[in-house]
Amino acid sequence: MRTEFEQWMLDIKHLANYSNELCNACYHTKKCLDIQSIPSSNVESINFRGQTINPECPSRPAFSNIALLSDPTISSLCNKMKKFPDLTDVGKGLTIFQTNSDEIIEELGKFYELFVIIPTFVDKVLHELNSLSKFKITFELYPELTMIWFDLFIGVIKLLLLASRIGPNKKTVVFLYSRAYQFKTKEQMEPRWSNILDFFNYTKTPIQFVQKKLNQVSSFVFKLLPSLESLIQQRVIPSKNVLKRRGMWKAIPELYGTVQTLTSPESCTKLHEICVLTYLIFPSDTPSTIDFFKSVLEYGYLISLHRDEVFSIQEELDLICKELPKLSKLKVFKPDIQFAFQSSWNLHRERRKFFNNELQTMFRLLSSRKGLDGILNIMDTLNVVKEEIYWYFKNFDKDLYGECKSGKKETKLIDLQIIDLIYHHKHLWNLIFMLKNDILESLMKQVSPIIQQVSIEIKKLLESSHLLLENSQIESLESILECIEIKQYYPIQTHWLVFQMLMLRADTQLKIQSIVKLFNQILKSLDLLNHFEHILSNHATLKELYYFQPILFQHLKICIEENDPSSRYLYGLGLISSDFNDNMTLTWPAEGDDITNHSICYATEMFSIIGQYAAILVNSLAMSTIQLERLQNTTEKVGESDEKDQRKTIFKPQNTVGTDNIIKSMESLITSIESDKGMIQILLQTSNYLGIQLQDVEFNPFEFFIDSLCTQFRTFLNREVYELDIIVSKEYLINEDDIMSFDIKRPTVFLNEIKQYFNSIMFCNHITGINLIGLLRDVWADCIDLEKIKRYSSSMENELVYNIKRKVPRDAKGKSCQYSPNQPFLITLVQWYTEFLASKSHTNTTMFSYSQQCYCTIHNSSIQAELYTDVHEMKALCELIGLQGLQFMDEKLTRMVTILTGTVHEILHINQHVLDDIRQSLMDNILVRNLIESLAYKSEFVTSAKSIGFILHFRQLLHQAISKVFENQFTEIDSLVNVILKSEGDIQAAKILANQIGKIDKSDGMLQWALSALTADKKDIQTWLNLPLLFAIGFWQLSQMEQSIYNTQLDGLENNGHCLSIAFSKILSPIYRLLSFEKFQSKSLDEFWKLSGILLIPDWSVQLERQSQLKSNQIDKVNSKLMIVSIHSIFLTLLKVMLTIHFYSLILVYSKGFRIDY
Repeated sequence: MRTEFEQWMLDIKHLANYSNELCNACYHTKKCLDIQSIPSSNVESINFRGQTINPECPSRPAFSNIALLSDPTISSLCNKMKKFPDLTDVGKGLTIFQTNSDEIIEELGKFYELFVIIPTFVDKVLHELNSLSKFKITFELYPELTMIWFDLFIGVIKLLLLASRIGPNKKTVVFLYSRAYQFKTKEQMEPRWSNILDFFNYTKTPIQFVQKKLNQVSSFVFKLLPSLESLIQQRVIPSKNVLKRRGMWKAIPELYGTVQTLTSPESCTKLHEICVLTYLIFPSDTPSTIDFFKSVLEYGYLISLHRDEVFSIQEELDLICKELPKLSKLKVFKPDIQFAFQSSWNLHRERRKFFNNELQTMFRLLSSRKGLDGILNIMDTLNVVKEEIYWYFKNFDKDLYGECKSGKKETKLIDLQIIDLIYHHKHLWNLIFMLKNDILESLMKQVSPIIQQVSIEIKKLLESSHLLLENSQIESLESILECIEIKQYYPIQTHWLVFQMLMLRADTQLKIQSIVKLFNQILKSLDLLNHFEHILSNHATLKELYYFQPILFQHLKICIEENDPSSRYLYGLGLISSDFNDNMTLTWPAEGDDITNHSICYATEMFSIIGQYAAILVNSLAMSTIQLERLQNTTEKVGESDEKDQRKTIFKPQNTVGTDNIIKSMESLITSIESDKGMIQILLQTSNYLGIQLQDVEFNPFEFFIDSLCTQFRTFLNREVYELDIIVSKEYLINEDDIMSFDIKRPTVFLNEIKQYFNSIMFCNHITGINLIGLLRDVWADCIDLEKIKRYSSSMENELVYNIKRKVPRDAKGKSCQYSPNQPFLITLVQWYTEFLASKSHTNTTMFSYSQQCYCTIHNSSIQAELYTDVHEMKALCELIGLQGLQFMDEKLTRMVTILTGTVHEILHINQHVLDDIRQSLMDNILVRNLIESLAYKSEFVTSAKSIGFILHFRQLLHQAISKVFENQFTEIDSLVNVILKSEGDIQAAKILANQIGKIDKSDGMLQWALSALTADKKDIQTWLNLPLLFAIGFWQLSQMEQSIYNTQLDGLENNGHCLSIAFSKILSPIYRLLSFEKFQSKSLDEFWKLSGILLIPDWSVQLERQSQLKSNQIDKVNSKLMIVSIHSIFLTLLKVMLTIHFYSLILVYSKGFRIDY
């Protein structure tokens, strides 16, 4: 059973705590009655390294308010209240009170109850303050009682000041509730109306009201203050340098000559508030009091009422100066307030810098278990750092009168090291929580000897002063001994406070200084042992930063945009969101929903910004690494070749820099890479926490970072495929059609950059514990996913099958105008290669080389074809696009072949009668030549056929490359497919798989499927029978062209006439098979052979005559040899084609129908 004194002591402590609960209610009431709302977003877009960071969060919900106050009927009614609280007959005739009285009472009841409770609570506190002041309390002997008195004193003043700030709508609430209550109960007046009148009287002038009620305790207060002066001078005012010399707030203060104690001093903010509020309530014009008060003002000129509500002492000091003529005459305060306004920022900036270093030192010591003995000092430091953080935000944008400054904030007041301080504060708190068991064990070892000494001293006191002690005092001391004996330390503090109060009441003169000294050392330690988690939470929570979200985001924006070193600790700004729900209380649950919703929004916004920032940093690191590699390899070439054989390309880099500039650029990049890498390591390490959970929403620290990094990499793939630094000079080009619409990087270069990207961020895997490279490879695979690419390209089908008439012109300087960074890089590659194949087949600047097995540039050209089509480039291209990308590109290539073959089909149809006559006249050379002269569109046919062959050669190179890549990476699967293909029988599934991995030699399903659209009409059988004849004429037509020059080094005709051979061999067989026309194929090939002989053999003799004529005319031997070689080469190439076809026809005849594809 508790004694009367024990219950009284608990009630007093409860009053001190309850004032904070009432302040919570007043704060929320003020927000509701002011009808304020939180904006939809606190964050502006952030620009960092050319990219925009936007928070990923839906619109914020509006702050809850009272719906009745928005009712126009109520508003007009309230305007009629001329004299409050005399309500007279206003509103008595309105039906709203008769029909909605229950709703009004329910909605406004909690606010009305608050207004009723506050005056009752204030009267109770003021009574206790007056009662306690009658005792001879001193801080040296009774520190706990002293602080309890000041807690009550400060609490009641803050409550009244905060309640006085509730807007004029509080009268409306009181009026509506009381009138609704009258209608519901039929009573004349609400029974607690007198409390409402007291509420308005108390809060009208709070400072003057408290002065009047406590005018009898001024002498008591002025006796207490001197005992606190030394403590205030030590903790409130000292600067960074003073703190260093004194060793205060050090993990090991003995190193600085300071004795380590188990005493945890009082809050710096509380000591400042005690001094300032005491002077406001009990002003004095004595010089010593004025000097002491002025020194305290260096800490700050604002008093924190609650959360983001602050109180400026400026107005109250003006009133004090008017009341005290001496002060008014001297004007002592106004300049000192202005000085405090300017100097307090410098003082606290130095303190923040000091604590930043000390928190890191404490963390290192605790991590090695070396700072456990100084845990109380560390806990005190945590609390002081929390106060420094709060001081910064509560004073950040306030003027002398505590009002928010209008316009742009002063840059000099923005201290970004506050971000470091927040992170180190939470980081140390997390470590202390993890070391809970070790800390409590160490603390117990320190406290045990002192507790035993307390037991000894109490026993001595009971023995020596037994007759002087009252029974109640003896009972209290015996209760302490009993708790020590059974090691139940929780009630000791209460028993000790009761004993002290009994001593004060009895005014017993006993020498208990030794016991008081011992208790001063252990009470805080015992409190920590009994309530470790609660005390740690109170010291470490930054819950009130919930009310400073705009300022937090402002600092975040500046920190990122200026690339400040503090940005490596940005995760701490997200971590504090876990504290925001601590603002909710059971006594006032109305604000719970708002706090929860906006805490979730804040966490989403903050983590998304930090994640995007980290991803941009990682992406920038990768891009800098790639750029450094580019500078180290400023020249690019394919293979080793003689200088004479270098193909000329008319292009130049956009920026030409000298060696010195390159070296400077490389040094700058190396510095940037090292800086970014260090920043990323710390940023990711500081973010390496477990998930943060707010209500039912869990936030993974790396979730936003991974999403953003994947987006960055996707953008990198789609953007970096372009080559933007190429400018084409048009004056040296042979054909303007040779100019490409845009430029891309060589596949090997692009693939190497992707690999460099992966290598440069590989270290992030070890920090995050996540396979980031694997995730980015998934993004890469997603960019070439066949179904997604088809859906994306469904609206741009015509752009992927190139038509030279749609070419996008370059600008006047020759720079590419086409740039689509949001377009999948696979589509960009397909666009470029289809444009390359469609345009280069007839510009006479690029030819396909049999010997090099690639496309080669032979004249001035906008690109160097070898750099994009040799075997290494084709393999790199296949690695870039994969099997699904190959299938997509193959579809577009075969569609181009289909379109061009459709042109051939139209030419066949137009010339069908002439070709039929040629077939009937194959034995008459003269007639055949005459008929050929009457053929229409012969040159168009040659151009189309060359383009078909030009494309089919590239398609063949592409399939060969993917086959090699697949063979190297999946050897077992490749071997299995080869075995199945060599086996007897027609296994369709194996052929489909073989086509997908590049094996199209024996079965080319894609090409046959593409050409099937041209053979749907069976009436065209006779038309297609003339295809071999048309090709024979095309070969002959080709031999007549001056551009048909054979290049001995590259093994081919410079106008790509040799591409007719693959066009003929790859088109003829699928079409005849689709038409079920195999039985006529042999005859058609014989006709082709005969017609070719009729046309080409006479031309052979003519060319020989020209050769002899050249010799007889003694033309330059070099030119003569070149001409002879060229003439012979044409016929050698055509003979090669014809022999291949003739050999094929012989096989058909003698193979007994066994089907062989070209």
